[in-house]
Amino acid sequence: MKSLKNWMKYIVLVPAVGMLLLLMACLTTNNNDRSLEDLYRHMVKETNCAFAGPVEPGLAHAVAGFAVKIAGRDVYFYKYDTSVKEGRMARKYQFVKDNGFIYLAGFKFSAAVNGSFIMVDYDTNEQKELLLKAFKSF
Repeated sequence: MKSLKNWMKYIVLVPAVGMLLLLMACLTTNNNDRSLEDLYRHMVKETNCAFAGPVEPGLAHAVAGFAVKIAGRDVYFYKYDTSVKEGRMARKYQFVKDNGFIYLAGFKFSAAVNGSFIMVDYDTNEQKELLLKAFKSF
């Protein structure tokens, strides 16, 4: 009878742990398959920003980048390939993710992370809350 009770615990515990792992997977953002163009269209729709131009991704060790203008200020977006686990790109991405800022050409800028993308120099913009809300919803 005692072994039956132990067996019943496992019958309940295993599915519960499985559901918890599934929920955690659903809550993480993995948008590595999305493009910068997708992000740009989303930001325009949500914030009514204007395209300011492409951005050289080399300083950020990113794959690509662009800037938008909102409230008279530029905000920068970079895409990282999060499937790459080693090298400069992976280290830079992890640094930003861990610290909430990035150094570009020796200057420190605020940075927010959403999956494979980072948004840079948004915190001094008067539309900061709108930018963050739109970026996080992508």
